[in-house]
Amino acid sequence: MKKQKTLAKKPLNKSDLIKQLRTTERKMSLLKARLKKATHNNGQIENQKKYRTLFENAPVGIVMLDKNDRILQINKTFETIFQFRTKEIRGKHLNDVLVPESMRAEANKLSSDTSQKLTVDKETWRKRKDGTLVPVQILGVPIEINHDLIGIYGMYADITERTRAQEKLKKLNRIYEVTSNINSIIVHTNDQESLFKEVCRVAVEDGKFRMAAIGLIEHESQCIKFVSHHGFTGDFLASLNINLADEINHNHPAAVAIETMEYCVSNNIENDLRMERWRNITLKNGFQSLCVFPLIVFEKPYGLIYLCSDQKFFFDEYEIKLLDEMTMDVSFCIEKIFNEGKREKNESDLLQARTKAEEANRLKNSFLARMSHEVRTPINVILGNVNAINELYYKSADEETKLLFDSVEEECLRLLTTMTEIFDISSIESGNFKISIEPLSLNSIVKTICQNLKTMAHKKNLNVTLDCADTDIIIKGDEYCLRSVAINILHNAIKFSNHGTIKISVTKKDGFGICSIADEGVGMTEEYQKQLFEIFSQEDVGYSRAFEGTGLGLALVKKYVEFMNGDIQISSKKDVGTIVTFKIPLS
Repeated sequence: MKKQKTLAKKPLNKSDLIKQLRTTERKMSLLKARLKKATHNNGQIENQKKYRTLFENAPVGIVMLDKNDRILQINKTFETIFQFRTKEIRGKHLNDVLVPESMRAEANKLSSDTSQKLTVDKETWRKRKDGTLVPVQILGVPIEINHDLIGIYGMYADITERTRAQEKLKKLNRIYEVTSNINSIIVHTNDQESLFKEVCRVAVEDGKFRMAAIGLIEHESQCIKFVSHHGFTGDFLASLNINLADEINHNHPAAVAIETMEYCVSNNIENDLRMERWRNITLKNGFQSLCVFPLIVFEKPYGLIYLCSDQKFFFDEYEIKLLDEMTMDVSFCIEKIFNEGKREKNESDLLQARTKAEEANRLKNSFLARMSHEVRTPINVILGNVNAINELYYKSADEETKLLFDSVEEECLRLLTTMTEIFDISSIESGNFKISIEPLSLNSIVKTICQNLKTMAHKKNLNVTLDCADTDIIIKGDEYCLRSVAINILHNAIKFSNHGTIKISVTKKDGFGICSIADEGVGMTEEYQKQLFEIFSQEDVGYSRAFEGTGLGLALVKKYVEFMNGDIQISSKKDVGTIVTFKIPLS
């Protein structure tokens, strides 16, 4: 079934939002420079015509004040922003027009240093003529004669779009934090009551929703019973009696979400006809928009997550997608809790659960094998097309476009690497991973890999040195495993280093070919080194982590080395660096 449509516009990505945030700063900086050049030189106006043109056509509102903060003149942009005409406010005190205002008080803080021209620089809200508020950035430029303050220019930039962009970024970051923290809760929670309580708490405290509640379907009565909530509820939940069998409730978003098994959103409760029956109680509690996400457990409606915001049009497509995925994770956790509870209650189910687990593992391996093909093939096509486009346009493209090309290629390669790691670990666990032991030149393979990754190191201004024996060191190993080991270790050394030198040495001793890779990177704590080779192990986790990765790399490296009857040792110190040494038997 199709998702419920929202009234929000298509969401902007973070790059677009950041560009919007910078627009006003560029305008204000340019105007400040021009105004300083056009107006002040020991109190004299150098070029009246140039000044008048600048004043009238400035992209920000300007008001000229006398030393008592009385309005002498305003420009057209000021009229547009605040809806006042010059004749209406000329001679009035600034405080009587823009409430509150303290331009003169700020100006009186002016230093005797005439190079310090800005005395006011702040962001705030001001009232227009019709009483509505507009966000503005205010700059004050004093008018001086012989260092005496005779007046001031007040400059006002309408930062409505910038403020919207800032709020959008804040909202997205809050949603990211909610999904990240709830995923962490899901991993460590085995109790449904605690899960519901924490989900609601995180949604309100981290996501800043006015209210979050979780309701479950009572199948006998077909009513929604709210079992957990957080935030401001007032008398809302007590009065929200939704009986799914009652036709009068069929338009409520909760009933729609349960019926369709898809989210349902009301982004403007005040004007939403579906909310007519519940509008008064909803608005009374300060809810301007809401979204209901169904909890689907074992492919059947189980309950819902009810999120309310005090902002109209809060929920847009991108945020809903993140919250919908989070809801699916909660549903999965409920399934996990049910399964674990059944195993704890009935020991006789253990054999059946084990059989199901084995079947699930077989299906997982089968699924991963299919995904390896289904994902790798289109990614390789994308990479091929990007390379073709690069050959045609890369050299003539600007730096921003080149960065886009590089990002596509890097992320595609990252995805391919991730798929390979997942497929390999699955094959190893199922016993289907095949190796072929043969004589290999450790020198030659390490040299080739070092050369291939030097470009990546140079982009981070890292120096790479290679010290190899003059004669070939022939070991008994599997080429795929050996290359994977060397690539993974060297790639980690580059990824976790921001300066210094990466030293690589290849030697032989006591019947082993030995390769050592030392970096001056971030290093690891002693505590983390105890679980270093565990699957999905990462020292830094969450959406805000500094380095990407799946946590499979070193787990695979250890298994590859063991397949070749070798050994691997890691020595590391936090903020000092890491030394990784592996050895493979000589041929």
